[in-house]
Amino acid sequence: MFQSLAQEIGVPLLRLLVARSASIGAEEDYRALIAPLGNHFAEGFQVWAQAQALAGWGLVELEAYDAKLREATVQVRNPWELQMQAAEFEGSWGCPMLQGRLIGIFSYAFGTPCWAEEQLEAGPNEACVTFRIAPTRLTLSAELERLRTARRDQEQRLLRQEIAAKVLELAQAQAEQSRLQDEALRAQAEQSRIQDEALETQARIIAELSTPLIPISDQVVLMPLIGQVDSQRAQRVLTTLLEGVSQRQANCAILDISGLPLVDTHVAGILVQAARSIALLGVEMIITGIRPEVAQTLVGLGLSLDGIRTCGTVQAGIALAHEHSRRRGRRR
Repeated sequence: MFQSLAQEIGVPLLRLLVARSASIGAEEDYRALIAPLGNHFAEGFQVWAQAQALAGWGLVELEAYDAKLREATVQVRNPWELQMQAAEFEGSWGCPMLQGRLIGIFSYAFGTPCWAEEQLEAGPNEACVTFRIAPTRLTLSAELERLRTARRDQEQRLLRQEIAAKVLELAQAQAEQSRLQDEALRAQAEQSRIQDEALETQARIIAELSTPLIPISDQVVLMPLIGQVDSQRAQRVLTTLLEGVSQRQANCAILDISGLPLVDTHVAGILVQAARSIALLGVEMIITGIRPEVAQTLVGLGLSLDGIRTCGTVQAGIALAHEHSRRRGRRR
């Protein structure tokens, strides 16, 4: 029990608790044994010492006693407390039971609060403890309260330190969580940017594939149209044609519509607009791949292809374009 208490509350507080408890019986010892059984204090104390020896507390001897100075020295050889601690526990916390009992006895004898300073001496054959008793302003109760207060202060300080450490740990965890969230947001933003770039690249590639401009020679370019033509694609057709012939300084552009599944008013208007636009740049337009049903559609829609040369196949259109380029070259 004492060992666990010493570990739980500390040796100083344990000693004071034991000493205070032991001092409570000191008045009874003084009034029942010491005061009535001797002609003076020393004789009465010797009776009390013999009773302690019989009870197994050790051999108690009053080495010095000065009633005028209110000082005394008591030696106890082979005290029970030290024997018990040596046999059952690791380490020693002295003899607080004897200390408390002597503090109480001499406080009654001297009529003033006393304190017993303890000094342990370990010999080869026996252990010995010496107590030097003198008046003091200290009391067991006051000293006990001081240690209790110090212990509470220490516990509160440790608790504040633990709370501060937990708060710091929480703040660090929150900062780390915030950092990870920021990294996740940045990664998400970067992924979104990469996806947007990929979509833009894909859209650009699709646009280029939907309106490819193929150089046949230095003066001739070919644009095959395949699939449906909507308003956006129609705009890309015009833009690609105008920019292409201008950059390459071509004098003839072939627009092949054999891959268009349907030629309606919208598509026909695009063809006419493309031809007129590049004509303003001095470039001749050749439309190839006009199937019979497409020709009937154009006639039925009342659209005129005057000024626009047409061929049935791409090969015929390329041959016509080369002939046109040679003629223009001879004229120069």
